[in-house]
Amino acid sequence: MLDDDSELSGTEHGAKDYLDQIRNHPGMYGIFKSMLLKLFAISKEMYQLIDFPDLEAGRGEFFEDMYLIMALNKKYPQKKFTFNKTGQINESSNSSSDPLST
Repeated sequence: MLDDDSELSGTEHGAKDYLDQIRNHPGMYGIFKSMLLKLFAISKEMYQLIDFPDLEAGRGEFFEDMYLIMALNKKYPQKKFTFNKTGQINESSNSSSDPLST
């Protein structure tokens, strides 16, 4: 997962390593940046297990990044992996200065 204003940087090897880590953790979710959905990875099976509240992120009623990660960490901690960051892939964005960001 990435924000719509994300910019990826890195090497081809870094991208391959990132994708290999996802492949090596089937049916799981992976944290790249704590509490943010920036290079966050989640299997379809795990995503289907989460019920989102009937709230609107666009109106500031909840922060979906934190909600998703906290719900997963609470309910399925055994399905979590943390990416081994080699420094060869990174994401940059600044949602705090984006007026359209939820």
